[in-house]
Amino acid sequence: MEDKYKIENDYPLMESINHYAKISNREGYKYKFIEMMKRIEAEDIVFLSDLKLLEKEFNCPVRVQLVKGSGCYLGEQISQFSEINRFLGRRIGKYKDYKLDFNRLRNAINATW
Repeated sequence: MEDKYKIENDYPLMESINHYAKISNREGYKYKFIEMMKRIEAEDIVFLSDLKLLEKEFNCPVRVQLVKGSGCYLGEQISQFSEINRFLGRRIGKYKDYKLDFNRLRNAINATW
């Protein structure tokens, strides 16, 4: 029997979600964080609005981490938030092979604290 990945069973990610829900005084709102991560996992697409929601509602500096560790998370070095945009969204266009996926976003969130 194959074990299917579940966000609720991902201990490091759930610790990060709990941490950011607690520091933002939104512990009752962490279901929103989990729902967003489930959507990202299912579609394997990250949008700018997802990153901004994490920053605004949960005080999670995910874009700072993506820029800081861009070589690891994005496949090339970048130095500004605006450069992240080309790695977000649907997999079309020139950078389709370099889009930010669920696992890289998960690793970036876990590395923020």
